Amino acid sequence: MRLASLAVLVMAVFTTATGCGDDSPTSPSPTLTISGPGELLIGETRTFTAMLGPQTVQPSWSSNQPGVARVDPATGLVAANANGRATITATYQNQSAVAELRVVPDYRGQWTGRISVVDCGREAAFPIVNFCSTVLAALPPSLQLNLIQTGATPTATINLAGGMGPVQGSIEESGELSLRGNIEVSGSGATMGLGIDGWRTSMEQPAGAPIPTVRMVGRFTMVWTAPPATGRAFIEATLLDVVRTP
Repeated sequence: MRLASLAVLVMAVFTTATGCGDDSPTSPSPTLTISGPGELLIGETRTFTAMLGPQTVQPSWSSNQPGVARVDPATGLVAANANGRATITATYQNQSAVAELRVVPDYRGQWTGRISVVDCGREAAFPIVNFCSTVLAALPPSLQLNLIQTGATPTATINLAGGMGPVQGSIEESGELSLRGNIEVSGSGATMGLGIDGWRTSMEQPAGAPIPTVRMVGRFTMVWTAPPATGRAFIEATLLDVVRTP
């Protein structure tokens, strides 16, 4: 009888203890998030936005690299200033959120100019024995490049050595333009493949030139093939007076 009474007492205490308080789950605090572009071209501006849960808020903004990307502390308007990477931070009600931003040079436009050959060679299996003397004598020195760019991804149409076709590539961390592609060149009853490789160019403002004038400088390799024959030849070239036209 005593044992039964003790059991009833224990159950009553347990029921009272577990029945106290509010069993409803606690809602988590809303989290601060920000949104904006991951890439910008130099000269572009974009406004970043912040949300606390589903609600748009006005935080305080900052950039760890204002020389690369400056942000208005009140509005979140980001101005892309120079090649590089920056971290954009929003702070609101003791919470912070960050977004990584890459800024790259703007290579968009039509570029025209000339090339200068600095080296030429061939593999023994390449069928044109006198390739360098023959091709260099007939090689048009002009270059035209129509380039579009989305963030750090450029695509272009190149007109070179009597052939025209698409090339694509990337913007390197250094800000250099990298391109590659394959086109066909026809002449004298023969068609040869022309590969664009090792394209590394950058932009500069020529001394004494008008402010809008921008020149592309650098070098690239032309790799020539003559299917169905095996082997290849190459021409190393630099850009000469290649400028962006309006």
